Amino acid sequence: MKKIINGQKPYLLYKDMKIVTVDTYSELKPSNVINEMELKTTRKDLYIELKKYLPELEYKDEPKDREFFFNVLNTLEPNCIDRIVRNARLNRLYSSKKDDKIEVIP
Repeated sequence: MKKIINGQKPYLLYKDMKIVTVDTYSELKPSNVINEMELKTTRKDLYIELKKYLPELEYKDEPKDREFFFNVLNTLEPNCIDRIVRNARLNRLYSSKKDDKIEVIP
């Protein structure tokens, strides 16, 4: 909070955020989403932008507030959450074919 007050960290107003509810699947843990974003070269720009708005990550790079994490991600890239959830659901639906996994982060 000090960094926001001192102007060292950007912030989003609640009224500007695009609120979303995300299923609590294990593959939709914020740390899993962050790890996949870090690994995908096409998502690194979004990951860097997302990190600017999140509090400092501490324990196992897991954001403390899951809802806040996904709301910020949905605000920065609105269609991203829909694709992530759809792919996670498809992975669960077709989990019998373990080799045919769909990427959670498109």
